[in-house]
Amino acid sequence: MSDIKIFVSHRIDKKSETIENPLFINMRCGAIYDNDKIPRLDGDNVGDNISSKRNTFCELTIQYWAWKNAEADYYGLCHYRRYLSFSAERYQNVDKFGHIIEKYLNADSIAKHNLYEDKMRAFIKNYDIITLTPGRIMEGYVVMDSFRNNPQTFYMPGILRYFEIFREYYPDYAIDIDDYLNGSIWRAFNCFIMRKELFFEYNEMLFDLLFKLEKEIDVSKLNKEQQRIFGYMAECTFPIFYNHLLRTRSIKNTELQLIRFENTDKIPNPVPAFSKNNVAIALKSSNFYVPYLGVFLKSLLEHTSDNNNYDILIFNKEITNQHKKTLMRMVENYLNVSLRFLDPSPHIGNIKFPVNSPCYTEETYYSLLMPYILQNYNKLLVCDCDIVVQKDVAKLFEMPLDGFCLAAVKDTVYEGILNMSSKSDEAGSSWWYSKVILNMKNPYDYVNTGVLLLNLEKIRKVYTEEYILKIALKYEYRIQEQDILNALFEGNIKFLDVRWNYWVATNLQISTWLEHASGQGYREYMEAGTDPWLVHYANSPKPWNAPDLPYADLFWDVATRTPFMGTLIHRMTDSADLPSTETDPVVLPIPIKEANLKNKIKIKIIMPIVNILLPKGTKKRSTVRRWYYKLRCWEY
Repeated sequence: MSDIKIFVSHRIDKKSETIENPLFINMRCGAIYDNDKIPRLDGDNVGDNISSKRNTFCELTIQYWAWKNAEADYYGLCHYRRYLSFSAERYQNVDKFGHIIEKYLNADSIAKHNLYEDKMRAFIKNYDIITLTPGRIMEGYVVMDSFRNNPQTFYMPGILRYFEIFREYYPDYAIDIDDYLNGSIWRAFNCFIMRKELFFEYNEMLFDLLFKLEKEIDVSKLNKEQQRIFGYMAECTFPIFYNHLLRTRSIKNTELQLIRFENTDKIPNPVPAFSKNNVAIALKSSNFYVPYLGVFLKSLLEHTSDNNNYDILIFNKEITNQHKKTLMRMVENYLNVSLRFLDPSPHIGNIKFPVNSPCYTEETYYSLLMPYILQNYNKLLVCDCDIVVQKDVAKLFEMPLDGFCLAAVKDTVYEGILNMSSKSDEAGSSWWYSKVILNMKNPYDYVNTGVLLLNLEKIRKVYTEEYILKIALKYEYRIQEQDILNALFEGNIKFLDVRWNYWVATNLQISTWLEHASGQGYREYMEAGTDPWLVHYANSPKPWNAPDLPYADLFWDVATRTPFMGTLIHRMTDSADLPSTETDPVVLPIPIKEANLKNKIKIKIIMPIVNILLPKGTKKRSTVRRWYYKLRCWEY
């Protein structure tokens, strides 16, 4: 079996995802400059190397190291975000260079492009050289024009001198140099695979030329991009070498599409922040929601105990560095509090979760993936951000789960909705939805997931991530992840005291549903209201929009002690259009198909009229839109 080594060049300042495939040899480019005490990958700074030339030779330091230090039958080169695709399909979602665009480097994209050892071995053994499918220069231009027209990137005197040296020392390549530079085919990016003898032949010529050029130019006088001239020249030399082989020899060659991954950040897999008494708490937030998250955080901090350590994980994909710094300052004086930010985007990949209402956000789905993102955790408390803490959450975290997958509070509001539907089997009723879509045996066991205590270890044993995602994408659920969790874990949920998730009645409809709950459910809810431990503003309006709501004084009392007070006041008094993340999930008791039909009618018929009466960008449209969303969340 052939020894195949494809060297992957990684940046030392970026922790990127890698592919678990023995054919890929992941190495740090310019490792001589790496200050990590425990390097995550092998470096190019051992043996015969040019690691110190990283800033000018780029990924060629890896190519040189492979040539001088590694033994293989086939050698290849690619980058941490550029790989050759071994898929038989020809993809059309390409950039201007003809390269496939993938959002994330993850299991899905690896499978899509057949980046598996057996598939790649079977393909590579049939060829002497494999390179990328070329792109084309803009019509009317040639390759040399791309250098001439970008003097801030390409140092033209050095480029012209390089090709003079090339022609002088390798005259057999003169025709290939002219054909490439004066042609419209562009084959850059230094990605290839070739047999040992060709790889060595290529490197003998390439580095001979580059070192000759290096002696003649002073890169210290060039800007950062121009200093990369040696890497750029290699991008020209390889296609010239490749074309020369095709012209002068009989070789087995093929071309594959190049994949460009937009995000190769390492998929988060954190470990508990503290070795003892670690209370793990997960929150989900958008950037807009940060001020409300800040109020939750402040209320939590004010109810911590010295006997416990609080490991707070904020799942997000867009929180700005400024907001992150502000939140970090809030905890900096607490030695027993750790605050970290996790972006689940690389883990989610290309999955598009359905968001079918302005009252919903994609962030709610993160709860479904936490057992698999947090592989090193066995237990987790998950809370919504529209909550004010009135009791040490460690008391809840320490509660035994008794073998259940999760613990949550029964949803008294949902109980009232079921009673008002009179257990109707009519398609679209809440009872029908609970029985048919959610497949619940007893819909009265439905829980609110604004506060969840998760048995991560057991959940991972009961369901695979793939299965949960399959269920999550099966329907456009009315209350997104809350419906999904109830459908998945009915009968495997420990019911909590209502005080751990006291749902504030913020409008008349909610109060009506509460009154229609069972006698016991309603009594427990009312009793909890005398001493709630976690006050959950789970519906609209919110206390930050209407300070005279029940329990709003608790929110504002804490808010005054946060750095977000100014923002909260500004938003409350400003009549500007607010993002949809202002509102929260609510029950929409209409059939799924009917909901989709209504959306289509709105888009095709109603919106053109709205655009005439309320032009985009006007204050009038902003005000109407804001109040429309509020009423939309009350309409049921």
